[in-house]
Amino acid sequence: MIDRFSATKIGDYLSCPKLFYYRYIAKIELPTSKQALVFGSAVHKAIEEAWNNRDAHAGFDREFKIEKLDVSEHNQFNGLFEDGHIMVDNFLKQMSWLTSEHGVQGRDTERFIRTTFVHPDTGEPLQIPMSGKVDQLLPDAVIDYKTSKGKKDDSIWQDLGIRIQSLTYSYWFYQEMGKLPKRILYIYLVKPEVKKEKQDDKSIKLVKRLPSESIQVFSTTYTISDLISYFEEVKIVLAKIENRIFDEKPANHPYWCQCKDYEMLLKI
Repeated sequence: MIDRFSATKIGDYLSCPKLFYYRYIAKIELPTSKQALVFGSAVHKAIEEAWNNRDAHAGFDREFKIEKLDVSEHNQFNGLFEDGHIMVDNFLKQMSWLTSEHGVQGRDTERFIRTTFVHPDTGEPLQIPMSGKVDQLLPDAVIDYKTSKGKKDDSIWQDLGIRIQSLTYSYWFYQEMGKLPKRILYIYLVKPEVKKEKQDDKSIKLVKRLPSESIQVFSTTYTISDLISYFEEVKIVLAKIENRIFDEKPANHPYWCQCKDYEMLLKI
């Protein structure tokens, strides 16, 4: 059915089995906006370049190209290009703070990972491997970078995608390093806000300003018991996928789920 799983696939199934089916079994592609993915990838490239002592702004420029956007999004390019460079410049200024306050440093960035989950107590392996990518790896931690339109708070840990991703990182680290990570860090780079500023001639000018907390850091950790529970959760999901169970509707089915978009496309 599938030859490997990822945090995204597990999260999608738990969120909505039908969504999982349309995306990964039927492999139907929806017409979607490209700018968020392209912009996020460019910021990630800039961060990677920064930690490797290379030109972060040039890294952003190489990735954020107008031809990667949908034609309907070309009018957003200049504004996003400006936002990106403001965020990259701010990140460069904040790197020393990230190191001194949160121990973030080193060049181990954008690492592709793959492993077969093994039960910590029984030694039982899952039938298919996990694969993914880690944004940055420290000796005692895994780091994921994200961009955001606004400030975040501790409610991020209630997000299904964050929970599954952070548990997946922890499991991989535990098996790869032979120990639990002390921290799973999420570092959010907040986009600039457009503000109205009064000029000397009393006219109003729109300017872009970063919020006071333009870079936010959130941390969590997990126990062996947490990993065992996650192993069982993933095992159940993989069994349901193998048995083609895609019609179950979760109790907390999100109203914004894209399964409806697929059904509209398919005229179901």
